[in-house]
Amino acid sequence: MTPGTPTPQAHDPGTPNMKTMGAVQLLTHLSAELELLDAVRGAELSIQVPACPDWDLYGLLAHLGVVHRYAQRMMATAPGEPVPAAVDRPPAGRDIHDWLSSGLSTLIASMQADDPDRPCQFWGGDTTVGWWIRRQAHETSIHRWDAHTATGHVGPIDGGHIDGGLAADGISEWLDMQPARGWSPAADVRGSAHLHGTDGPGEWLVHLGDEMTYELGHHKGDVAVRGDRDQLLLLLWGRVPTSKVEVIGDTELLDRWVASL
Repeated sequence: MTPGTPTPQAHDPGTPNMKTMGAVQLLTHLSAELELLDAVRGAELSIQVPACPDWDLYGLLAHLGVVHRYAQRMMATAPGEPVPAAVDRPPAGRDIHDWLSSGLSTLIASMQADDPDRPCQFWGGDTTVGWWIRRQAHETSIHRWDAHTATGHVGPIDGGHIDGGLAADGISEWLDMQPARGWSPAADVRGSAHLHGTDGPGEWLVHLGDEMTYELGHHKGDVAVRGDRDQLLLLLWGRVPTSKVEVIGDTELLDRWVASL
């Protein structure tokens, strides 16, 4: 390997890769998502969410509110200490909107007042508050996209869009999380995929083998996947098909990889 060439890494999910976006920027985006979620208040809660077939809109909003409160409890728990049980349950009917908004507002305020480097817990062991800031920014943006898409909402950020900078960090975060998520590839998922954002900075070379590792920057892969950064992120999260991006090279490898996620 020549000097200056990035070394492929299996990133530790407890020490997030913050090269793309820092905690302050992520909190700015998370605050914006709080406002964007209000756009679905007038929609029928029984409408089905195409990206999450087991949920209607109420189920999606309840899930998101539960996750925000879970993050709050985990952030407040020092490594090795017992995590408090949930005490706040989703209310029925349209009260779910205020409940979601209240929980996210409280979470954002706690994150803004905290030290991103302070140790706390996550489901896989020990981490930092900064890990939770990053995780909740992306969890919330993806599920806001789910809600906007299900309800046909079109606004400042419509159901087909996530901010490009946030999406770029989301791609790195998704790749960072794969060890904790226990990704286990099929025997025929072997090779490399180059993800190339076409609407702004962001390139990743993903190595697929016994583990999924990646390096940042422009490198040739067995398959190249080009598109807006939000579409690349949504592809990884199973929200959009490969027809939403440009694919060059080993298309069958991409199909097998996507099927394994």
